[in-house]
Amino acid sequence: MMAAKAQPDCFFTHYSSEDGLSQNTVMGILQDYKGNMWFATWNGLNKFDGYSFKVYKAKLGSQIALTNDRMDQICEDKFGFLWLQTYDNHAYRFDPSTERFERVPAENEPGFLSTDFCKINTLLTEITVEEYLCLPFKQSSRSQ
Repeated sequence: MMAAKAQPDCFFTHYSSEDGLSQNTVMGILQDYKGNMWFATWNGLNKFDGYSFKVYKAKLGSQIALTNDRMDQICEDKFGFLWLQTYDNHAYRFDPSTERFERVPAENEPGFLSTDFCKINTLLTEITVEEYLCLPFKQSSRSQ
């Protein structure tokens, strides 16, 4: 008689603020196309490369354009950009290659996109390259 396993053995490693995570309350998790793990927390965006955490959050005098460090939602588009929604309902596009955040234009600014994250998520799955190049954001090195 042969013994069979239905599932492979799995193990979990628990990470916390003691290990470098900026906050223990994690609202969103994703693995990007390069294999990095990203955590949207109540105290910034955290990147985990399998060895250590790097934290991105608003700091006085920094070039990070965040209004709030509490991240509530996160997703990745087909270009490798991360899209985040903060606790104050602002949406941001994060470019992992330049480590820069760009705020999605506000309602009273030209090129307004709704900060309703469900609509942004839908946009990301339906957008074409031509439409992407016309979005009202500064062109990054990826799109030039």
